[in-house]
Amino acid sequence: MSSYAHLQKGMRMFAMFKGLFLILALFFTSPNQADEIDDLIRLKTYIAKYCRVNCVDAGVLLQALHDVKDNTSVNPRHMLAIIRTESAFNVKASNLGNKGLSQVLLRYHRGKFKSTNYFDPSDNIRVGTSIFEACVKKHKADTRQSFRCYNGYHLGDSKYYTKIQNNLKELDSLNLNTV
Repeated sequence: MSSYAHLQKGMRMFAMFKGLFLILALFFTSPNQADEIDDLIRLKTYIAKYCRVNCVDAGVLLQALHDVKDNTSVNPRHMLAIIRTESAFNVKASNLGNKGLSQVLLRYHRGKFKSTNYFDPSDNIRVGTSIFEACVKKHKADTRQSFRCYNGYHLGDSKYYTKIQNNLKELDSLNLNTV
């Protein structure tokens, strides 16, 4: 069973048994699974803090972040900070031609999607990650310039970078273990 299936099963059980599940999870799961369950709970709480409508499922987001970690050179926490800054975890976020969690500008990146569902969380994060990865490579891992690039080098983007930095600090306090 995949780790995503374990997470889905864990969330269903958590909803039914709440506190008892946490105790049992600590005794009967591997340390990795316990860390994933803990991360899932923390991420779900973090999403609820900022998202009011069309909120991304925490399990889907965590799986997408694992894909970022496993398949790219991008730090998954950077993508999580981008998603928090760009869409506040609203899957249906749309602004001036930018779509989804990563607020991908379709005018330039439409062809990178696997389908025409630009709001699919996994695909949107995959495309956003590829854009950010290109920015990181272009700017030789200069973090500030990489985030400026992702934001399209807009005037006033020092505010954007400040938001990203603040979100990264907040993410560090979540103590996510698996991303």
